[in-house]
Amino acid sequence: MKNQLALSGEKIAEKVYPQLFHHIGMIRGEYLLRELNQNILLPSCQQFVKDYLDTICSLYSDEEVWYRFSELTNTEANCLVGTKEFLDENHPLFGYRGTRRLLACPDEFQAEANVVTEEFIKPIPICLLFFLLSMMPTN
Repeated sequence: MKNQLALSGEKIAEKVYPQLFHHIGMIRGEYLLRELNQNILLPSCQQFVKDYLDTICSLYSDEEVWYRFSELTNTEANCLVGTKEFLDENHPLFGYRGTRRLLACPDEFQAEANVVTEEFIKPIPICLLFFLLSMMPTN
């Protein structure tokens, strides 16, 4: 089994222990949003994520880079500057978290998808992760 490095918005200027880590196993998108305290709908946040991905993908241009779409709870998302959809829930782990929130807020999903897919235009192997455990009942 090969080791993979997970990143949570760390600023790196060179590959981290290249003899130990095979590739970037996951960039956690929500950490980038939390760092700025901004929703992905804001152009400044989109540019920050884009710049971060550019840096990481350039450093690891010969290896896979996996990006996980934002796995924010509604409590977290509701506090970000620029959030337009304020969803209320009884339990943050079973409510509109991550992909379920992105499905409920398509403008946020589209904004994040636009930023990430710009990396596909470049000859860099970026891969995407979407976590969806199950859909909530709609009653």
